[in-house]
Amino acid sequence: MIEYIRSLIMGLIAGITAPLPVPSAGHFSIGNKLLGLTDDVDVSAFYYSAFMVVFSIVIMIKIRELYAKLPEGFSKKRKNYMLRISNLALSVVLGVLTFIPIPWLGKSFADYFVLFFDSENILNSILIGVSAVFTGFILVASVWYIKSGRKGKKKTVPARSAIRMCIYSLPAHIIPGTSKVALSSANLALCDVNCDVIFREVYFYLAPQVFVVNLIRAVLLLLDGVRPDVITLIIGAVAVFIASLLVVAIIRKSDSGKLLLLFSVYTIIFGIGVIAYTIVPIFYSV
Repeated sequence: MIEYIRSLIMGLIAGITAPLPVPSAGHFSIGNKLLGLTDDVDVSAFYYSAFMVVFSIVIMIKIRELYAKLPEGFSKKRKNYMLRISNLALSVVLGVLTFIPIPWLGKSFADYFVLFFDSENILNSILIGVSAVFTGFILVASVWYIKSGRKGKKKTVPARSAIRMCIYSLPAHIIPGTSKVALSSANLALCDVNCDVIFREVYFYLAPQVFVVNLIRAVLLLLDGVRPDVITLIIGAVAVFIASLLVVAIIRKSDSGKLLLLFSVYTIIFGIGVIAYTIVPIFYSV
């Protein structure tokens, strides 16, 4: 029974943090260390991938009207919509190439995640904390830029901004202390994209990327012999679905600028807290 409760909590953590500009993988990694959902690195990676697949499905359902409008726009603004589709495809391809290790480099799929889910290495937690602080300051810079009142705000993502957003979000695939939503939101803010559509545009490009990348990762882990407990997985997945559904609904009715500022502060505090939690016991033991 206790593992079901842990899975429920971990699902809530993943479902709440994934749509927000905070390090969802960092929260999941730290949460797993504290709650002890599983000691197996492969199983941890599988749970996270499965939860992210569920989250991405929720996002694509919530903004399905944006994807539905793509074919409709061919007759009116064919060039613009073809560019939007190509950037969407580029986001998925870049995510896959970044997230999946190349076999002939000698890096097995399991080893790829040991660095961030190994509770024995304190450097991993420090990396998560430093990356979170860095991400928070990037958000602060973007909020300042928004508040500076620069003109020329765009209602949608321009082509070059979309490409840069895909590239800037890549570190978040491999460093748990960063956030794909945060880095992409910051890029759009700095590229003069209208504040009230930042999250909509970020979700538009990132949701398919997150879905494809994590689905592939989950399948590879299953092929590698990972066998998670089905009931535990289902409980966690349901928690992710409900939590992310509620969070996305709230975000779409909130001011993006204020949310970025709020979570930039939170991300910095989270990062400092992780670093302190890791370093302070060392000084006391000396």
